[in-house]
Amino acid sequence: AVARGDLLPLPRILSLALARVRGEVVKVELEHERGILMYEVKILTPGGVIREVELDARTGALIKIEDD
Repeated sequence: AVARGDLLPLPRILSLALARVRGEVVKVELEHERGILMYEVKILTPGGVIREVELDARTGALIKIEDD
């Protein structure tokens, strides 16, 4: 899917997620919800909170950020 251009490569997704939330990536999932392929990136912040960043898997557009 990455080679066809259907999905962004994981390093690009991680870079986009960490640009939104500073910390250490602890988990990444590729999911299909509401007709959209998305990456869910869980990040442990320096303050000890796990935040979930959801990005469109094709474009990298931010869907939402929430505390996990």
